[in-house]
Amino acid sequence: MASTYSDLKFELIATGEQSGTWGSTTNTNLGTAIEQAIAGKADITFSSTTESLTLTDTNAAQDARALYLNLGGTPGGAATLEVPAVEKSYIVNNGTGETVTIKVSGQTGVAIPDGTTTLVYNNGTDVVDAINYLSELSLGVTGVLKGNGNSAITAANVDLTSEVTGALPIANGGTNATSASAARTSLGVAPGTDVLAYDANLQSFVDTFTLPTSDGSADQVLKTDGAGNIGFTTASSGVSTGKAIAMALVFG
Repeated sequence: MASTYSDLKFELIATGEQSGTWGSTTNTNLGTAIEQAIAGKADITFSSTTESLTLTDTNAAQDARALYLNLGGTPGGAATLEVPAVEKSYIVNNGTGETVTIKVSGQTGVAIPDGTTTLVYNNGTDVVDAINYLSELSLGVTGVLKGNGNSAITAANVDLTSEVTGALPIANGGTNATSASAARTSLGVAPGTDVLAYDANLQSFVDTFTLPTSDGSADQVLKTDGAGNIGFTTASSGVSTGKAIAMALVFG
């Protein structure tokens, strides 16, 4: 009876077969096939927008069996990497210059932006994200939290009102702020100081805001009064009673 092969193409010697030669087969299984599946790397070079990895009945090295897939080459556009419908994990490094979707043929898969490395799982039907929850995440001192196609997380791609709870961190190294006065203090804006002079600090929070022209008469500026209020006044006086306005910091 001839050998059969597992899903990842480890050779399974039939009972009584390969007398005197089974040791060579076993060594290839252990030193090549199994080792490649546990820790092996395969360099995949794209020359078109679709590359397909296959598995055949041999315990020799095969790219589709490797744990780490290092993608390179020049696909010439958004690309697809098709893998066999076999349960296994992949670590994928995309250095193609294009977004690459790794998937089983005919399925949806996972899109991997250029310049990123990710962990995915082939569940035998399609490739899915291997991790979608972390109980805790710590970044290095110079770490940058990113999202939305490898872009730094900003108001444009994160809904902070629903996804973040507790105090929000203030830009340029300030402390967490839970109130307008705390935000002013964290930004280093002293009471009675012209707010518009601190645009460099505020620009991380405010995209645009409109000043009501009926209140903003000639020679008036926006100032804080030390209690979290912002209002129109002259450059030499405090915030005028009845002219304080509310400015919402909206994270979109």
